[in-house]
Amino acid sequence: IVVQGSYAQGLALCSSDVDLAIVTGTSRCARGQRRECDDDDAVDRRLMMATLRSLADALDELHSEEIRVALRVFSARMPVLRLRFVAGSEDVLGVDVSVAGSAARGACDRYVHRLLGRDASGSAAAFCRLIKHWAKRKQLTNTLRGGLSSFCFVLLAVFFLQTLPPGRADLIKHRLPTHRDLPVRSLRTTRSGCPAQLVAPVAVGTLPVLLEAFFQWASQELPQCSSVALSVVTGQAGLRLRSKGSFRAPLQLDVPFGVATDNAARCLRRDVWEQLIVPELARGRSVV
Repeated sequence: IVVQGSYAQGLALCSSDVDLAIVTGTSRCARGQRRECDDDDAVDRRLMMATLRSLADALDELHSEEIRVALRVFSARMPVLRLRFVAGSEDVLGVDVSVAGSAARGACDRYVHRLLGRDASGSAAAFCRLIKHWAKRKQLTNTLRGGLSSFCFVLLAVFFLQTLPPGRADLIKHRLPTHRDLPVRSLRTTRSGCPAQLVAPVAVGTLPVLLEAFFQWASQELPQCSSVALSVVTGQAGLRLRSKGSFRAPLQLDVPFGVATDNAARCLRRDVWEQLIVPELARGRSVV
């Protein structure tokens, strides 16, 4: 079982669900189904569906009062079994279960955790968590309706911290490293358990300064980045590669250590971006 998502990034909110992946060890690459495979985590869809159906049926047979199957999202690009844990009459925790072909699943989350962990002040993690919270409160993270996922907002926050303008002496101390400054060989493997959440006291006044600069960058410069791909691995804007469907998205956010054409913002619709998200980013400058 691999922990992924917010908990693997160390950025879980009180409202965050737990994302788990069942590792089957039978990726399509390992079984030779691709002549040239660029994704060693790819799993045959039929195996995904069979695994999740078996788990759902087993849980249904338990008739447990503490855990129930809430939703079978099997038509999605990545099939998910959504579970709910209940204590008495209170719904306390959601768990999304998917299927992975290898422990490489979640490497992107572990990379973010490692990046943010290099900031001893804790301000980077607090800043990313605050951006996530803001985006959720503004209802910008509904990917089913064309929004940006919470992970996308984390990637934007990280990229911003990696590319802080050198002329801002009050900001440059918060600059994050890139993969060149980190040991990344172990990212495609994982240990059992949940990574420690990144929580540390932050100096008063730090977050408002970062937020103001972020909203200025995101509202003025980010909308001009539709023709490039933003990467938190290199900390640079690079060539945007064409891939089926995702090239139509108005923003390209490379998935760290994923397939080259993976776009974390693949669900983003242009009308949602231009009419909802960008205006909210602009309004964000006035509330800091």
